[in-house]
Amino acid sequence: MWRYVDGIGIAFDRLCNTLIGGSPDQTVSMHCAVSWRDGRPFGCIMCWLLSVFVQRDHCAKQFDDQPTDVFSFIRAGLAFFFVLGSLALIVERVWRML
Repeated sequence: MWRYVDGIGIAFDRLCNTLIGGSPDQTVSMHCAVSWRDGRPFGCIMCWLLSVFVQRDHCAKQFDDQPTDVFSFIRAGLAFFFVLGSLALIVERVWRML
């Protein structure tokens, strides 16, 4: 059962990475980790956020090819939906002001 849930989570993660312009073969975390390693501001900010909300040193652990525990996936999902919800509220308020 966990392998199925894990597979769906990784597929969704890769879809999100593809939608933001990344490679379909990478997860969002790996995309952020590569950007962080290359010194890009996007990667530095995202890796800091991932370390705060998901898992300490999450980006550095992407290069070690360590499996991510299920609780990190849960925290990442909650953070993702929190960000989406916040953006939806901002868009709604801006829309009402127009």
